[in-house]
Amino acid sequence: MYMFEPRLQRPSVRRDGWLEIEMGEFFNSGKCEEVQMNVMEIKGGWKSGLFLEGI
Repeated sequence: MYMFEPRLQRPSVRRDGWLEIEMGEFFNSGKCEEVQMNVMEIKGGWKSGLFLEGI
């Protein structure tokens, strides 16, 4: 898996009003295998409403 270099990235507003941010790209060499992804909080505070699409 390739993750983007750490940088300040702001979410873009989609036509339906939702916010969207690209987090990385996944490659599995064309095989039907499991792909794992972890999301980790690095700053305190309440978080809610995480939806994943297109995986």
